[in-house]
Amino acid sequence: DVQQAINTNASTSNIYKFDMTDGCIMTGLGGLLYGGILTNEYFGVNTIDHGYIANLSYYLIMIGEELGKQFNTDILAYKFNYDTSCFLPGSAEGNGGVIKMLLEAYNRGYLPDLLTKYKTQIQNTLDWFVSIQLAD
Repeated sequence: DVQQAINTNASTSNIYKFDMTDGCIMTGLGGLLYGGILTNEYFGVNTIDHGYIANLSYYLIMIGEELGKQFNTDILAYKFNYDTSCFLPGSAEGNGGVIKMLLEAYNRGYLPDLLTKYKTQIQNTLDWFVSIQLAD
């Protein structure tokens, strides 16, 4: 369902009605990524096709890049589902959670090129997290 929505560039998945712009861990595609990785860890490494996990991860990167452009910088940003003008950079269900899951996907072999292709965006996002914490 989500794979088809990615392939067709749909705003909502057809069957389960996933908001294809919601990257959050608690309600959106970040949580779906977490579910896929956890399922493979618990039930066996090939329960969820690795290609689906990789495609979902790359789609999350694409969403993050598009939203990051709103800040005029090369970061990955994800909207918070309850307030789309809020990005909650360090929260587990927002940017922090999605970055954590992308790094988990990398660490578990689903995204072997993450830190070669997207190292700048990941590093800039982590630097952004620190900068907003230390700005005062």
